[in-house]
Amino acid sequence: MTTEHHTRALELPELPSDLLATALSDLERVEVDTHYVVNMREWHAPSVDGTVCYVCLAGALLTRVLEPDEACGDPATLFDTDAVLKLMAVDLFRCGSVRTALDYLGLSPAHAPPDRRVVTHDEDPELFRLEMRILVGELRECGL
Repeated sequence: MTTEHHTRALELPELPSDLLATALSDLERVEVDTHYVVNMREWHAPSVDGTVCYVCLAGALLTRVLEPDEACGDPATLFDTDAVLKLMAVDLFRCGSVRTALDYLGLSPAHAPPDRRVVTHDEDPELFRLEMRILVGELRECGL
């Protein structure tokens, strides 16, 4: 007997380029929202004192359906498999693992952007966002 754990709907774009572009847009929104702090090691984690919520790039997408005081250490407990795979793909794009991200999305194109080293958000937020926008463009050029 299986218990259904998924309690939230999370509609995310199908195309990898649109998915990553949406995550970047949401990241830029949370970067200026006083309820959130970007921390690429947390999906969606309220601080101990409840004053802020830490989110990563994929976690920025979670802010669409979760309040800042709601924890989500494991998206699989709240969302369906399709949403979880997309969140994992965003996390892999963030790390430069482009091919593995596409695999998570069920895609194995002959032509796709290569894996790469990505400057971390902690190192340089502006450069990180630029590198992610470049990847969005490369994905679009490949029809992805």
